[in-house]
Amino acid sequence: MSFFVTKPARAEKINYRISAIDGEIRSLNVDLTHVQPRMICQFSLSGKSQESAVYPQSRFIKLSNGHYQIKIQAATLFEWLPSLQIKNCHFKLMLIGKSLQEERPYFREILLHGVDDRQMTDEELRSLFDRGEVSRLIREKIQPLDLDQL
Repeated sequence: MSFFVTKPARAEKINYRISAIDGEIRSLNVDLTHVQPRMICQFSLSGKSQESAVYPQSRFIKLSNGHYQIKIQAATLFEWLPSLQIKNCHFKLMLIGKSLQEERPYFREILLHGVDDRQMTDEELRSLFDRGEVSRLIREKIQPLDLDQL
């Protein structure tokens, strides 16, 4: 019998990167007005919780009612701190618009990659540094992203 002990991940560098990504968003129930991608890493430094964020540039185009195109430029979230204790990193898409059914404002964050609610495992941490794999996983989720199915 063997036991595995998980320790908080430590690193001197965080280099969370994505390649340029094109995707689609569909929804018959929401009229989107703004989409903003966001990369965040949360960490502890000397016992204090902190976060670092990058908001990649993006272009959002309404193709027709309920059909949108998004182009996200390549981005990097880089931190270099000697005693960094990484809690988690994630990539989210923030969606702002109007709910057509309820006639009220719409705001939603959709997690497209990573972990945002717990400590990452060492394996999850290692996967962050593979830009090709990270970009592929995000691209799969927005080819297309159907808001009505979430």
